[in-house]
Amino acid sequence: MTNLISIGPFLREHRRSIDPATRALGTQRRLPARRGRRVSQEEIAEAAGISRVWYAMLESGAAPRTTPRLLAKIASILMLSASERLTLFRLALPELALAEESEVTGEETVPVRSWERGAVSPSWDRC
Repeated sequence: MTNLISIGPFLREHRRSIDPATRALGTQRRLPARRGRRVSQEEIAEAAGISRVWYAMLESGAAPRTTPRLLAKIASILMLSASERLTLFRLALPELALAEESEVTGEETVPVRSWERGAVSPSWDRC
């Protein structure tokens, strides 16, 4: 069993827990016609800048790999808490769970242990 199988139910549960009256998903405003309805995969995908098919693959556990930047966008759109965000990253990027001292993400080295304590905001958190 891979971590991608676990990420699907996690994403689906958090998408479904968003209040239907929510006016925005991240920086993306919801269409007035959609307010009052459950947030759809399409809305999450549009707000994240990816296709609905790709987001559906993430929710089904079929997506092969994603980037920290995309995970940060999705975490913001889903309004995840710090601990939920950490869970999302660990499910999608198992190397984070294994890292002892730091994780290199693009141009910046982020101390994982400090981030887990909430002392450091990782670079992908600033998308």
